[in-house]
Amino acid sequence: MVTIREALLSVAGEDSTSIQTIVETLAGQGFHAHEQAGGAFCLLEADKVAGLNLRQRLALKAAVQAVAAGLGVGSATGPATTGPGVESAAGAGSLPPAAAGADMAAVRQVARDAALAVLEAQTAPRKPKSFSSVGNTEASLFLRDLKLVQVVGNAVFEEELQLPDGTPTCIGFDMSGYADEDAATGPLLAHHKEQLRLLGVRFGRAAFDIYDVHSLKSDSLLIQHGNKAFRGIFDGCIAPYGLSLTSSLTQCRIVYEHKMPKALNARKGQAIVELLAACAYGPCPVLLDLTDGMKHIVYTIRGAELIAWTELTPTQAYNLQARHLMSDTSRTARGLTLEQIPEEEQAWMRPLHQLRPESGLHEQLESVIPFLPPDERMPAALELIHAWAQQAQQPAPPMQLPDSMWAFYS
Repeated sequence: MVTIREALLSVAGEDSTSIQTIVETLAGQGFHAHEQAGGAFCLLEADKVAGLNLRQRLALKAAVQAVAAGLGVGSATGPATTGPGVESAAGAGSLPPAAAGADMAAVRQVARDAALAVLEAQTAPRKPKSFSSVGNTEASLFLRDLKLVQVVGNAVFEEELQLPDGTPTCIGFDMSGYADEDAATGPLLAHHKEQLRLLGVRFGRAAFDIYDVHSLKSDSLLIQHGNKAFRGIFDGCIAPYGLSLTSSLTQCRIVYEHKMPKALNARKGQAIVELLAACAYGPCPVLLDLTDGMKHIVYTIRGAELIAWTELTPTQAYNLQARHLMSDTSRTARGLTLEQIPEEEQAWMRPLHQLRPESGLHEQLESVIPFLPPDERMPAALELIHAWAQQAQQPAPPMQLPDSMWAFYS
């Protein structure tokens, strides 16, 4: 029988460093690397093991299924297989005596098959919805999928709204004289800049600039999770000075979404997916200001919480933004990377980066291709890329009312 370490190495290409995090995580659950991988290991649910990224969960799932196949038992991660599409003779949950001397080559082959099967089972996203079409309820459900909790900042983080003595008073911006928010965007962005200057934020060389990006439709940001996908752009952003408009989208520090008066509350869903997109493509935490020029709703994400400060005055809103911009000197770096920000912030930014579609494809390629024989790697990579391209073009399924609703109206 193989040990847990050997089972993991069978799917990690004999690289002990790549499985270290998995080994440490399993040890905390009572599965030690030097122990034999027996029936209990076969029932381990890899998807529910906390602390692992997608690639590590996939490797663990493949190892569990490979051991289950070698022992002839069913695993909690799926039916044991002795080859593609062939179930083990033993039913799920039955634990016959372990087969002696499991063949490592066979284990590795089953691991490869299991990894590919996991990828094939993953649902690709449908046609993306535009940010502007996302309602408040839909955004809340998406946050639930991401395991992000919505927090009332005015109650939980009210101290951040306190204004230090001597804080300059910021003024609002009247949008009523403009035809729509697009017409007001340029002047309103200039207004944001002037108010932040009052609070000590520097603009120009070696500092920040404000970018009008609302017309960059061809460079819109795409995020996806499971079978949900959203695409769009925001009105403006603050990013380090000297960037092109396109590059500013991936170095946002603050994002602005402008709405005409009385339309703010109806556009919270749009603001939420825009914040998620800015975080997915950016290297550090982002604030989003949803405003009609007079009233402000400021959003940010910390840890597993989406925080919203509502009904803010201009002074409160701009003070939050100024503190965010000046909280770390690295915020002005044009080429800031995720690895350069504090580790605590990295921990909650990394999952948000998985919302980028290229990250999902990249993870899949890295999780499977290294385990294949050299002559199989290129065809397999092309097949995965083709599958992503094809599935991304599938139209969204028509919405169906649940049977209970039909019964109610019949």
